[in-house]
Amino acid sequence: MPQGQEIVSILRRHGTPYFFSKIIPGLFGLAAVPIFARLYGFEGYGQIMLLLALGNFITVFSGGWLCQSWIRFQMTWVEKRQLFKAGFLSTAVAAIILVCIFFILGLIKHDNWNPTFAQFYPVIFMTIGMLFYYVIHGGLQSALRSKQVLIISVLSSVLSLLFPIITFLFTEDINGFILSYGLAYFIAAALGMFLFPHKHLSSHSSNSDLNHWIQYGAPLSIWLALQALIPFIDRIIIQLYLGSDMVGKYSALSELVMRGFSLILFPMTMAIQPIMIRYWNTNHQSKAITLWHQVLKLIGIIFLLMGIIYFFVNDWALIILNKFFGVSHQYSSTLVLLVLLSGFFWQANLLIHKPLELVKKTTLMTVYLITALMILVMISIYSIAEFGLLGVATASLMAAMVYCALSLFKGINIFKQKMYSIK
Repeated sequence: MPQGQEIVSILRRHGTPYFFSKIIPGLFGLAAVPIFARLYGFEGYGQIMLLLALGNFITVFSGGWLCQSWIRFQMTWVEKRQLFKAGFLSTAVAAIILVCIFFILGLIKHDNWNPTFAQFYPVIFMTIGMLFYYVIHGGLQSALRSKQVLIISVLSSVLSLLFPIITFLFTEDINGFILSYGLAYFIAAALGMFLFPHKHLSSHSSNSDLNHWIQYGAPLSIWLALQALIPFIDRIIIQLYLGSDMVGKYSALSELVMRGFSLILFPMTMAIQPIMIRYWNTNHQSKAITLWHQVLKLIGIIFLLMGIIYFFVNDWALIILNKFFGVSHQYSSTLVLLVLLSGFFWQANLLIHKPLELVKKTTLMTVYLITALMILVMISIYSIAEFGLLGVATASLMAAMVYCALSLFKGINIFKQKMYSIK
């Protein structure tokens, strides 16, 4: 197949369902941001976003190793006993972490954030629901069931919008939001479990041992958890220095941007990742390398096109954005641009670091991300007092660019060495 046509073929076959599995939930998610911000106010919305970020962090930390191992080794229903054991282990870890976090938070008193113990039960319910959905989603992606991924993605997005709105009619307490949000993920995950291809009798997995999954996935799970910490860290810094109202303002903008970019880049990630891994596992490394180079070119083209579009529409886009959230919370064009750039690089990094993932250098990925997070924390704390939200947005952009540069240079060297050994 001529160079460049393969990526088109993959995106045509799997990218379309994955695209709609992101664009439909993404549109619901985009609609949810102004709806929930207006229902709960920026202060309540900020509290909700902090708890969602916490739940997402625990989800990927406790279940990321299983999800990524499932995709990497492409296990089928043959390994169902091991999968159930792994699922039970992930759930237990999530529950233990939540207990510890809320115990610690109960000992810490702060004027701007003091979560109550009453939030523990809703958050643990929501987190386990998110974990269940996250793992099933990864299993369907590994089995190349893109249409089933589309079904559960749409269902979870519709329910996670409708359930909180219905709950708000009975109670305006954010605990009601958290419980209804978790229920939406439980229902979508249960449907995904039903749709999983249980009748597969063969397996592409060369490692069906639970210990091997943990050995491979644990560093990657830590990486995923650190990535999930990014929105939690910047929002908790804003919470402690500027208060819940500014958390809500920043979260609303960040959510709009990240959901928007995920509509474009994440379908590519979901469609390309299993194919690239399959090439690598079946000794077609040169095809995987070629595919990654095509991905880099496509990312560059997307960045260029989006930059041109933003140049022409930024003025009226800012007016519409400010009308969404009210006159009293005006966003600046500089803040919007910083958040846009940061969001793009964080999404693109999921594809850029693929060479490290393929050669199982997940520990190195974690080191790179820790470096980026240190930059995020230091710049945020240093600049927030003087520049406010602009300082946090700048810190996030710098962290994303550092991780991108480190991963890109290392990935190029890895694939150069691999191609040399193949020849």
